[in-house]
Amino acid sequence: MKLTNILYRRQYKIQLTASTPNLDLKALGTMGIWINPVDKHYLLTLKSGDDPNMDSVIFEKNFREKTGLTSDEAKIEGRYGPFTLQNAVDKPWF
Repeated sequence: MKLTNILYRRQYKIQLTASTPNLDLKALGTMGIWINPVDKHYLLTLKSGDDPNMDSVIFEKNFREKTGLTSDEAKIEGRYGPFTLQNAVDKPWF
């Protein structure tokens, strides 16, 4: 696998409200590669460019079905990589 294939893969930033329980990343592991750098903040990188979750509408539907969270409980932002921790620190997301 080429490095650029990994760096520019579809990613989703997910931020939970303070009252929402943390995500069960083991149960969501099939969706892709998860990072939880800060409490209530998650980053999902899809494993394949052929993943149906490349479409943000499909991803949001699948994510909400698996977690049961509403749009008020989890804010989702889709983007293409690279999303590094340095980029995250430079933005108000953290």
